[in-house]
Amino acid sequence: MLTAFSQVEQAFRDMLLTKADGDHFTNLSKLYGLAQPTDYPLRSWRLALKACALGPRGSLGCTHDVLEGAFDHNHERFMVTLDATNPRRVTFASHLTPADGSPPLGGFLCRHVERLVRIRFISKLDLPSADLTLLDYYPEDLSWTDKIFWTAGPGFNGYTEDPPGTPIDWDHGAEAAWLELAPMDTGYFTGAHWNYGDLEVDPAFPTAHMTILAFRYKEPSPGPIFDSDGNVIGTYPGDNCEFQLEADAAALYGPGTYLMDPAGVDRLTLGAFPPPPGGHIMDEFNLDGLVPAPPAEGDILGAGPMPTYLDSSDGGELTELMSLFDPLLAAGVKLTMIQKLFCEPPP
Repeated sequence: MLTAFSQVEQAFRDMLLTKADGDHFTNLSKLYGLAQPTDYPLRSWRLALKACALGPRGSLGCTHDVLEGAFDHNHERFMVTLDATNPRRVTFASHLTPADGSPPLGGFLCRHVERLVRIRFISKLDLPSADLTLLDYYPEDLSWTDKIFWTAGPGFNGYTEDPPGTPIDWDHGAEAAWLELAPMDTGYFTGAHWNYGDLEVDPAFPTAHMTILAFRYKEPSPGPIFDSDGNVIGTYPGDNCEFQLEADAAALYGPGTYLMDPAGVDRLTLGAFPPPPGGHIMDEFNLDGLVPAPPAEGDILGAGPMPTYLDSSDGGELTELMSLFDPLLAAGVKLTMIQKLFCEPPP
């Protein structure tokens, strides 16, 4: 059979993290100390392994890059616009179609607040000074900047800042046209200010790419609690050597679409945008006597429902990822992974 590469070239590619696939990539990942989990998306683990192999293990930057790569298939991606007149704001432009086939959103939801986001944009300093027509044809030739930010609003309690006090009904799926970013720099993210410095944007090119990361993390170290006057009123509980990782529970368990119980529920009753046919928990004996009875067998060759068999091991993918990520941290640091439902509606 004709191939595009000689045997020497193929052997060389099988030794490269960026080119190897199949068993060759699996063996490489083991050699670098970050073995690929069973049936894990190749692109995501390749990004994680690249960050692990080339980065300084034990540092926050390397740990973040590994996590961002490993959860790449679970991130949400948007096109947004930036405006120097609203220096902390990102305005919704479009939602890139999710990989699981669910319909794109028309705005931001409450699950997008208090999240780490990566924004890729062109700053005013990197724009051509004379011929702005270049932006219409060759934006890929310009220097793009990307940094990590933190979404702080609109409204920690579902209220916007302009007009003041305007409610957003997060609990019933309301969508917001913009997100507010934290303005201060920290060790975890950059403060947003589109109106000055190296983050200043030009009205000639306000478009940006925003990725909402499928995880967030913290180091719950003990420390003082201050009141509004600066007086110590208590102490935060915590562990000096703990790294807490919060990952989207929906990304770790069940199918990529949804998990329904009972399986006989009518999808069309779940709102304006019902989920597509996906995995169901089968009820072979209908012990609850439901009418109509839930499906006992999955129509795996048809339009569904498709059976879902849960992992019998404790924690499933969460436990496996914990064991793999733990060696990335500095010696003596304990890793705790928490499955998190971001913006879980109240009971």
